[in-house]
This record gives sequence, structure tokens and C-alpha cells, in this order.
Amino acid sequence: MFRHSRYFPHAAETPSFSPSFPPSPRPQTGHKSESQPCRAPRPGRRLPTAAMGPCPAPVLVLALFLQLGAVVNGECPPLHPNTGTGMDWGIPGRGPGTNWGIPRAVLGSAGGFVSAAPGGGDTAGGPAVLCPPTHSASLPPAAAQPRGRILGGYEARPHLRPYMASLQLDGQHVCGGFLIAEQWVLSAAHCTEGTNGKLFQVLLGAHSLTEPEPHKRLYRVRAQIAHPGSNIHNNRDDLLLLQLEEKAELNAHVKVLPFQREDRDVEADTLCEAAGWGTVTHSGRRPDKLQQVERPVISRELCNHRTRHDQTITEKMMCTDSRKKDTCKGDSGGPLVCNGVAEGVVTAGSRVCGNYKKPAIYTRIAPYATWIDGVMASAAGDKAGDEAGDEAAR
Repeated sequence: MFRHSRYFPHAAETPSFSPSFPPSPRPQTGHKSESQPCRAPRPGRRLPTAAMGPCPAPVLVLALFLQLGAVVNGECPPLHPNTGTGMDWGIPGRGPGTNWGIPRAVLGSAGGFVSAAPGGGDTAGGPAVLCPPTHSASLPPAAAQPRGRILGGYEARPHLRPYMASLQLDGQHVCGGFLIAEQWVLSAAHCTEGTNGKLFQVLLGAHSLTEPEPHKRLYRVRAQIAHPGSNIHNNRDDLLLLQLEEKAELNAHVKVLPFQREDRDVEADTLCEAAGWGTVTHSGRRPDKLQQVERPVISRELCNHRTRHDQTITEKMMCTDSRKKDTCKGDSGGPLVCNGVAEGVVTAGSRVCGNYKKPAIYTRIAPYATWIDGVMASAAGDKAGDEAGDEAAR
């Protein structure tokens, strides 16, 4: 951490320095104003670079260091464990004689900067070191966000998850889902927000959303039924059932995924899988091909800690660790698969992806097995009644 005894009288003294950028021109106001030169270094100390003009105000210099992070001997500040960006305070001084690099230029909106390299670096003819941006509040908001994707995930092997579904509007992927019966797909209720009542179409048998594939087919939806307890204000009862217009054609690339019916918690540290076509960066870029990630389950007690979700996780929810690997926007509605069985449905709406303090939230399926069975049975009864009525009319 940068410290200077003039402004922090109880801090250890560090070498003097001068900036490596020229002074800003001052407007002429009719009277002469002269700049004051920097103070000479104390005996036995050396500057990391030659002075190139008058010193800026000390407060400005301190602000630059606090924003960009000090660099020591050509090394960049340590990376933040969650965001992957440079930490604001830089690396602590390493005793007398430490040669501090001077931030020279903010590089674009990302906020990277050039530091001195070993042996004098950029200010003494050596190579420059490009450091990552800090997460200072003065930088653009995007710089403070984790570099999300199905974070830390990778492309799934084609068609090894034949139950996966893409819920689409106007040909665009909106949410994930999965086939739980020949004519039924399970997803998340919050996926319907902002759709103005339009029915989804469901793409089955896909690995790529755009490339031709032998068993890929888009199905129309007859009905979509959100759980009656779901709402836009929280993640409770966040389930959606979609009835296809016709039964899906089952084959090697289109299969039903069994879901958990026994109402018990998955043990902490169980490694589970999630997959989807959700965003792979916080700028909103989405993949064309299915991505997957493996994450361990964490206890409800830990997930409900005041520094995590602060007692908002109910008995009908579960969480997985989200440190650097996570689901993200567009993965909602997809399954959390543990030991080959769907245990949960991706939920959590606006949660920041990849932040370990905000673990991924899933709606547990087992507590809703009776509701799922009831909706499917009711629809089957209605269809049987309609067919009987048509037969009698003939």
C-alpha cells in the first residue's frame, strides 16, 4: 500500500517520486504564475524517473495511487480473488530502496495502466508492464463486475445432454429448460417476465442454436403454466411447466431427464452439473453451442449467512458455490443435475454471476413433484375428454 509520511505521519516512510507525465497547460489570467518544482529526494534515495515538469497537488497523486494501485519492481497489484481485477491498494512496500512504478496512462475504459519494469522499466528505458484494471469505484461499472460466463465452464460434448431445451421468442434464446415427459418441459417462472403473454417455442435436440443438426426441432407450445406461488418480487416457487403441441420425438438426441421425487436435501459438497446457452460475458455475448459447468452444493446454512443471501433461502431452495464458476443470464430454467437426476432448476433472476458472496440459487424439484404430476394429469384428462367429445359428435 502506498504511504507517505507527510500525509500519514505514523506510517513507514517510502521513497520520494515525481510523475512521468507533463503538466497540464494553465489558462492565462493576466498575471504571471510560476510552477513550483518537486522537492529533491532525501540523501541516499533515488527517483524512479526524471522529473518532467512541476509536481501536481499531493492529493491528486495520492488519488492516482488509490485508484490505479501502486506497482513495485515491475509487478502488478495482486488480483482480486473474485473479480480478477487489480486490487486498489497495490503491493505493500518492501522496505528501504523500493523502486515504485508510476502509473503513466489509463488505457481505455478498462482502466489498465503502464508500470515501471524491473531495472527502471518504462521510465528508464526498460520494457513496460501492462497491468490489469483496478476495481476502484471511479472506474466504469463494468470494470467492477466479475468476468462472467457459464463462468469457468466449457463447451459441452454434443448431444450428451439430450434433455436440454431452449425456450425461444422470435427465434432468439431466452431461457433454458429440460424435457421431463414426452410432451412436457420444466423451466423457471421468471422466464416469462417481459414476454407480454407470448408463448415460447421450444427447441429440442440441439447442441448449436444455429447450425443444422439431424434431430433438432422447434416445437410450438400449447400451454405454459407458472406455479401459482411464483411472483416477480422473489425467487419462491420459481417453476414453469410448458406443454408442447405434440409429443416430442424421442431419439438419441432427445430424451427425458428424471427428476428427484424424494424430498431430501442434497448433501453439501456434492458435485453437480449445470448447462445452458446463457451469456458468457457481462457484456451480454451468448454462445451458439451448449456450455456446461460443475459446481459443489453448499449448505443452506452457509447460503443463508448474512454475508450471502441473508435468510432468504427457503427449504424449497438449494445453492451451489459460485466462486469464479457459475450459471448466468440465459441459463435460468435449466436443470441442476446431481448423480444423473435433476435436483433443481436454475433461478435467481438478477443475481450477479460469479460472485462467491452470492451463491447460485436453484428451486428444488422434489417439493413440487405433486404439483407437477397434477398439472400433467389434468392436461391429459382434458385432452381425453376433448377426444371423447369429438368421437361422440361423430
